[in-house]
Amino acid sequence: MRAKAVVCVIFASFIMLAASSCSSSANPDWISQAGLFTDPSGTQPTDSYGWREIFYLVVEFDQPPQEAIIQASWIAVDTTRLRPDTIIKIEEKEARESPLVFELENAGNFWPEGDYQVNVYVNETLYKEIKFIVHMTDVH
Repeated sequence: MRAKAVVCVIFASFIMLAASSCSSSANPDWISQAGLFTDPSGTQPTDSYGWREIFYLVVEFDQPPQEAIIQASWIAVDTTRLRPDTIIKIEEKEARESPLVFELENAGNFWPEGDYQVNVYVNETLYKEIKFIVHMTDVH
């Protein structure tokens, strides 16, 4: 019985090792930057926006694997008007040309003040969570 338990532990270890090697896309070394900016060209980094601004996520990379998909999931974490953890928009793009620019605009309305985040996924595996704040005044 003890030998059977040892075999099970060794087998489980191999499964965990194999799973960790498959999830290497969670930290791909081909992504050089993923961050928030006030402009689509990615020259003005930010961690806060004004209530009327467009949010820009810029992802820069070099030589991604074939069929790599980058996804941005925009979330209102804790705001004055939206329910906590409301998913605002999910968008995905193929990693063909760098940089990829994701943007979120509120169609002429204002963003509720509060805490937000954008989750960046690579092939459906979470790569990075980026938190930011929206203020009721123009920040930039």
